[in-house]
Amino acid sequence: MTPISLHERRAAAVTVVASIGVFLALIVVFPPFYQTFDEAKYLGIGYNFVTGNGPRTLFGAIFLPHSPTWPALVVGPSVWFGIDPLAWGHILVALAGAALIALVAAFGWRVRPIVGGLAAAGLLAVPYVHDLSRTSRLDVPAAMLALAYVWVGVAAVRRGSFGWGLVAGATFALAFLVKEIVLPLAPVPFLFGLLERRAWPAILRAASGTVLVAAIGTSWWFVLYAEAAHRVYRLGTPAWTLGVLAILGLVFVVGGYAARWISTRRGLPELPARASLLLGWGLAIAWTAAFVVFFDRSGELRGRGLFQPSQWSLYLETWLPGLRAVVYFGIVGVALAIVAWRRAGPARAGYDLLFVSTLCSVPLVLFVIALGEPPRDYLAQIGLLVGLAAAGWFSVVEWLVGLVRGRSRTAGPRMPLPAAALIAGCVAAVVVGSAVLATHALAFRESATGDARAAAVRTTTDWIKANVPSGSHLGFGEFLAYEMALELRGRYAMATSNPSLVVANAGDPLGFGEFGQPTITDWIAVEAVSRRTLEFQAFRGSTFGNYYKGRATRIFVFSTGAPTSVPSLVPALTPDHGFTQLAHFDFPQKSRAGVVSSLDTYVFAVDPGRIDFTASPVYMTPDALAQLLDYLATQPRRAAVVATNLLTRIQLTGDPAKRDALLVRLAAMARG
Repeated sequence: MTPISLHERRAAAVTVVASIGVFLALIVVFPPFYQTFDEAKYLGIGYNFVTGNGPRTLFGAIFLPHSPTWPALVVGPSVWFGIDPLAWGHILVALAGAALIALVAAFGWRVRPIVGGLAAAGLLAVPYVHDLSRTSRLDVPAAMLALAYVWVGVAAVRRGSFGWGLVAGATFALAFLVKEIVLPLAPVPFLFGLLERRAWPAILRAASGTVLVAAIGTSWWFVLYAEAAHRVYRLGTPAWTLGVLAILGLVFVVGGYAARWISTRRGLPELPARASLLLGWGLAIAWTAAFVVFFDRSGELRGRGLFQPSQWSLYLETWLPGLRAVVYFGIVGVALAIVAWRRAGPARAGYDLLFVSTLCSVPLVLFVIALGEPPRDYLAQIGLLVGLAAAGWFSVVEWLVGLVRGRSRTAGPRMPLPAAALIAGCVAAVVVGSAVLATHALAFRESATGDARAAAVRTTTDWIKANVPSGSHLGFGEFLAYEMALELRGRYAMATSNPSLVVANAGDPLGFGEFGQPTITDWIAVEAVSRRTLEFQAFRGSTFGNYYKGRATRIFVFSTGAPTSVPSLVPALTPDHGFTQLAHFDFPQKSRAGVVSSLDTYVFAVDPGRIDFTASPVYMTPDALAQLLDYLATQPRRAAVVATNLLTRIQLTGDPAKRDALLVRLAAMARG
């Protein structure tokens, strides 16, 4: 192992500081993006929660996927001191982004200081982190807090400290309450303690403090969730099992706190070094396997499981085309880190921490990919991989320098790298990372569709305020619903309807249906899901109609122009079905690829007494039918029956040329 010089420490420290400085400077220079759907939704939840209405959206629905902690942190200063919540949220997230870089550097520093510096500069070359840091979303703070928990937890284990365990537990509780993506990392500090051959009583003592505060800190949310959903949060077991978990947790806390006393009194031996190592990796593998099974059976995947090669391919095409060079560079770096890990010597502990953290994170990453969600849910894991890649590439540089200086291939380098080389390498890393990020930031100074969305929200809400009496009941489609509701908060009674997520299934009459539900045939609008294979968003006539009948809705607002919208619903909203168009606003928008499209917002007058979709056809977009036909081609036994049913029910929307070609294909399939 090469000795660590003072030059290296200083160069690495300057690199970390410079990377954070560039990151924050570009946030200051370039304005925040226009608020996203999630930002507006969480602001509404925050207003309700802080004012005593519970974790409810602006539409009155209780929100249970995540705790209201982050919305409350963002909105609280607005309610109490009049501070703009979006501006405050942007500040919090920007600082969290800077802290995330510092933590990634700290993880790399455990391998050696120069790796920490390179990791900080490397994270600059992942522009997605910077993009999210220009919002008030919770993803960057959640990632930062997840890594902070691991860092504090490791400190607690190394000290064998109950007090530091309490701090780790508080960090875990806050991370979990912001977003529960920290859960797969929960055992990492204690597994690392085993890999470092720490005394098991010290590990248990630190763990007992962590579990105690983590349980107390998150208990209010588990109780609130159990009361509302009658289930244990994320675990899905009946609410009464929460008591069993509390008892088990208490037993663990008491036993862990007394572990040192028990060990001394009973004369229990320490674990042999090899046994500690095997136990650490064995438990890490078992934890990972348990989460793989848990996520694989999640109802959110609708029976399709984690291992979907077609979904993996779609995910790479959707989220990583612009980062392929960075991804490939990182993959090679991680592979090199695995090689370097075998001969790491005193730096092995740093590698162990990075690798065990990454291993425990694998199920979460697979789950996010299977869901088709963006990489924002595993930013912490991206940071870990950047650290490993930095370690891997530096090991190659160090080896090459050793060869140049005349050392044997087997012996490897034994002397510190020249100060000039260290400084040059750090400068180059910061320059490259800064250049990548600055180039990206210049190209994406504003959200691609932000202007169109802002105009749609402003124009539509102004029209509503001018033409719809206060107190009226309004309905919204999912796209732009929360952004508009935020502007109309307190003026109207509002509701929103979301499409169902359905899956291709040749056993259903129309070739798709809700997973695990009885056969449904009253679909009225279908659109393909761009981020998932063989899944669709669809509206049911009965569900959609009854929802607005029961609320005596008088105005319905529906926007299209995003993957989350279902444009095929618009043709179904006719006077015969109780919907009369009052206004239509059209806003041009350009995608990142330069494709110009239209964001359309429709305002309908609603006659609740006339809502009836019984005779409505199934309106379907060409993309949805194309995807469904591709699936049916793999189901020869049922394809003809389903195609015949579709021919009698569907009406295609969109481009006539696409419609005609698809209908010819559908007719041929119906003939068998």
